Amino acid sequence: MSDYEHKISNHWINRDNYKNLMTTLERGGASVDDLDIDKLSSRDQMHAGLLDATKTFVEWIDLKPGSSVLDLGSGLGGSARFLASACKATVTAVDLCPELNEAAARITRHLGLDDMIDHHCMDVTAHCDLKTGGFDLVWIQHVDMQVANKSELYTCAAEHLAKGGRIVWHDWLAGPGGPVIWPLFWSADGEISFLADREEFTNLLKSAGLEISRLEPIPDLTTSWFEKSRIGLSRVISKMRSSGSTSSKPAGMGSKLQSFESLATEVDNALINIREERLIPFFGEACPYENISARRTVA
Repeated sequence: MSDYEHKISNHWINRDNYKNLMTTLERGGASVDDLDIDKLSSRDQMHAGLLDATKTFVEWIDLKPGSSVLDLGSGLGGSARFLASACKATVTAVDLCPELNEAAARITRHLGLDDMIDHHCMDVTAHCDLKTGGFDLVWIQHVDMQVANKSELYTCAAEHLAKGGRIVWHDWLAGPGGPVIWPLFWSADGEISFLADREEFTNLLKSAGLEISRLEPIPDLTTSWFEKSRIGLSRVISKMRSSGSTSSKPAGMGSKLQSFESLATEVDNALINIREERLIPFFGEACPYENISARRTVA
């Protein structure tokens, strides 16, 4: 694993959603038996909007039951499990990080979905022999912005499409409003962020034999998700602060408060970046050139 890949893996396994989920899994017993798709969503849906966003994205895609899906950058597997359980899709889930991949596979087995989801630990840009040319859909959700070699990502994704297949994104583009304000969820300072603007995105797709069939900026929708999260975070932070000084709290309470405050900062920065058009959240779809004429509805 390269230095760049190590930095990305370390970023995600140091997030509280991963650490808290692992604590639950290691604790075992009722806390694990009680897990389901909805209760996991605040931890295993590692993107803006959490499960609400995944549901909205699935509706936007109009995914047909029984589709075969390649989930590139599957993280803790939250979206893959929703696609399998709600859409009856068969999913091949690929992630770079061994720790995330192991936890995802463990949860998938616990929920009895391992007959519908295969987890693989590998680079999402690898030209791997995973049902090459056999997927109806390649799913990329909040992954593109962390991939340095986008040409390889798109070429690899295109190679894995069945005839009539498509690639879809719920992701971020660099906007015209100026430099991004950090920290954000996927990078503390921009070191492991590789945002493309819309023109760069379009040209990179063309170099991979792909063309955008639909692209919809979703700033209002994403802002509403973040505002909802900010309200919840404010309540938790206020409650923790009002319970007394950090020194008088149970062991670990101070670090938990700090984690919530850091998350609130990331949410605040996301809202600023969206409102000032430094970042453009979007839903997108691309197809090989031969499939494009019937699908093009670019906003």
